[in-house]
Amino acid sequence: MLYKKISFLNYWLVTALVLVLSLLPLSCGDKSGPTDHKNSDQLESNSSDSTENKKPDPTDAIFKPEHILDIRIEMKPEDWDQMRVQRQNTEKIFAEGCPKPLEKSVYTYFPADITIDNEKFTRVGVRKKGLLGSQSSSKPSIKVKFLEYDQTRLFKGAKRLTLNNNKQDPSLIKQCFTYQLFAEAGLPSSRCNFAHVYVNGQDLGIYSNVEPIKKPFLKRNYQNDSGNLYEGTIADFRPQWIAHFEKKTNEQENDWKDIDKMVEALQVPDEELLKKLEPILDIDAFIKYWAMEVLTGHWDSYNGNNNNFYVYRHPVSNKFYFIPWGVDGTMNNFIQFMQPLMETKPPKSVLAHSILSRRLYNLPETRSKYVKQLLSLVDEIWDDKALIAESARMEELLTPHLVPKVANIFKESLKKVNKFITSRKSVIHKEMDGDSPPRWEFPLRKIPCIGMAGEASVTFSTTWADKQPKDPMTSGQGTFNVSYINKDYKAFMVGASAHPAEPPDDKDKATIIVPGVVGENYKIFLILVTLPKNLVKKGNKVPFMSGKAEGMFLFLGWVAPGTPQLLGHLGLGEIVFGEASTTKGEKIEATIKTGVFRLGG
Repeated sequence: MLYKKISFLNYWLVTALVLVLSLLPLSCGDKSGPTDHKNSDQLESNSSDSTENKKPDPTDAIFKPEHILDIRIEMKPEDWDQMRVQRQNTEKIFAEGCPKPLEKSVYTYFPADITIDNEKFTRVGVRKKGLLGSQSSSKPSIKVKFLEYDQTRLFKGAKRLTLNNNKQDPSLIKQCFTYQLFAEAGLPSSRCNFAHVYVNGQDLGIYSNVEPIKKPFLKRNYQNDSGNLYEGTIADFRPQWIAHFEKKTNEQENDWKDIDKMVEALQVPDEELLKKLEPILDIDAFIKYWAMEVLTGHWDSYNGNNNNFYVYRHPVSNKFYFIPWGVDGTMNNFIQFMQPLMETKPPKSVLAHSILSRRLYNLPETRSKYVKQLLSLVDEIWDDKALIAESARMEELLTPHLVPKVANIFKESLKKVNKFITSRKSVIHKEMDGDSPPRWEFPLRKIPCIGMAGEASVTFSTTWADKQPKDPMTSGQGTFNVSYINKDYKAFMVGASAHPAEPPDDKDKATIIVPGVVGENYKIFLILVTLPKNLVKKGNKVPFMSGKAEGMFLFLGWVAPGTPQLLGHLGLGEIVFGEASTTKGEKIEATIKTGVFRLGG
């Protein structure tokens, strides 16, 4: 039977689907990058530190790669319950009046006592962090601010810690691994190691302890921290995309002329482009940064999803430099949700969804530089044996800290990371060797706002399970009708499953999966819904885009699905339960009627 041929998502593949905007998460010989400011006479003369005079950095002790920080947070239970459920209003950010500047963080600091490796600090500030994909109420990402209530207190010279929950990375290692690779390529990147975090005695598991991009980072990497630093969240140097740049230094100065100059430069004809860019962008440093995004499979990036990056305008050179961020989705083939249901597969050796990478790739001179740089990085820092050894080191370090359920997911996800590592060099060389590098002909994405793309009408019947079944086609049934961008997708075979969300997701949430097989080519689509378990009740009506129910419309591929493609998210509708219970073996029936939204409508 057909269902025996269909291999559906394992849990870690589902959780790797990042709730990025569409939902509404070794050495190199070329030293042209921004860490080589000391090679510039102008920058050297203005640098406050030289290599010879640089003092030891006490914060290095926080990021020892072989050490897992033991972090124990004690706070009022009511403060913890309030903090962990705070969340950004994505509807306001990406729907109402979009595009518009990002609002200030909704997250608030709460007082807490914290013990780090047996060193206790009383009354520090802790708050939740995260915008979309890393949201969790049971294991939130956490910021620790030592100076929030006491302006004299530091931890080994650091003012703050950034603890990422690894929700989108069941392998746990991608962030530290990727930042390390960027650093080995000669590019400024965050220091990173691991932390085992407890809150009020509850074991929250392994977090990534990532150096925040703040003034100390700028001082250490650029020898000058007085320039303009911007964080880009679904942002680009296009007129309608700059609203989502957030100024992180010199905030009181309402001066965005440097961003405006980049926007203007990228509007000129090809023959004028490099002349316009050279005074305001270190082009060689950007090309190396761009090549590293591609090499590490960092799709949720500036040149991929126009997301997760910083740009720093150095006050001496007056040029922009890019800094990586949000790298928990790396070590994976690109999820090309930008072009829904595309028939032509994009190359794996190019990622040019930003206006900057697109313009440079279309110029023969800079395309040639990109190809040369990518091949150089592949040959000089992508040492399969060394990278697999580093993966094994991290696995050995982390395994004793994992409960069995998480450990099993961890090991399976590590296998996929290792497969990416061992195949990456051949993938790049296969596409880039020769006289004609791959073409890039995909249009720029539309304005980063959510618009309606269709409607979904789905029914399902299943029974509550204590874990996700291997094949939802055998555990339920239903109907599946979705219209999407003027096409109708009616399934002739439908399955269903309902079960608790699994680590590293929220344990107090339910996951509902409704797959449908469509057409003669057996295309597989999926409706995936998450909502609090306490809302799964007979007769309950739960709205989408409400902070209560979240849903995705996904394309899995044909009979043997590949990497899921995120087509849109569910909103302006509801899931209505008939029979419903979260007791194992009891029946769940529901109807889903809602809009399907995506970027650009």
